[in-house]
Amino acid sequence: MPPHRPAAVAAPKAVNPRLQIKPPARKRASERVFEGLARELLGGEIQPGSALPTQRELAERFGVSMLVVRQAIHSLEDLKLIRVRQGGATIALDPNEATDIRLVDLRVQLSPSGQRFGLDTTELRMLFLMQMLILAQRRITPKHIGVLHYLLDSLPKEPSLDEIRHFRLEYWQQVADATQNPVVRQQMRWWRARAREAMRDGHGFGLFPQQPINVPFHRALTDALEKHTGAIELYMTTITPMLDWLDAKRNEPPKT
Repeated sequence: MPPHRPAAVAAPKAVNPRLQIKPPARKRASERVFEGLARELLGGEIQPGSALPTQRELAERFGVSMLVVRQAIHSLEDLKLIRVRQGGATIALDPNEATDIRLVDLRVQLSPSGQRFGLDTTELRMLFLMQMLILAQRRITPKHIGVLHYLLDSLPKEPSLDEIRHFRLEYWQQVADATQNPVVRQQMRWWRARAREAMRDGHGFGLFPQQPINVPFHRALTDALEKHTGAIELYMTTITPMLDWLDAKRNEPPKT
């Protein structure tokens, strides 16, 4: 006999509607300068130990005032990405040595802007989902299982891109909730917020934005979670080709 499913499951809020994508908000001038320099610092275009251009040069480069540049420089210094010497050069610090947790958010936020950023963010997201599954497989309840089945049964036969994105966000939020760990649940909400911002700004938040939903995989994963066994092995088998692809991309020679 197939495993028993709960007779009545409350539908999650707004499961099927298409995402309402808002036009990207205009960034302040200081944010544009900050993101431009942060991208170069995190991506290695500005090497640790090297001096940044002068504030006057940066103002000319970005087409902004000196005050705007100073605001951006202050934000970079606050994150320990640079060291400002009064009357001297502004020196780039090694971002990999920094301890500010906000840099994780910044790397994810800037991930679509560079190939290496995208690789790292995609890998981090896949491994985070595996961590969630370890706890969810132990702690998931019939209520969570029922909602996962509801999400799968509510998918159209030919879902739109917005519906695919929405399904993924809702499905994995339910898995996060099933861990019963408030830190994991909060981290998943952080990923969701970043994904929604990415979609609002018109990019796919990762390297596989238009990958179709693998419904058989999600059904098999849901069944494994319901049985409290096999979910981690199934997930690892599925993502191994993607991890291999990421490694191959990392080993490609840089484009000239």
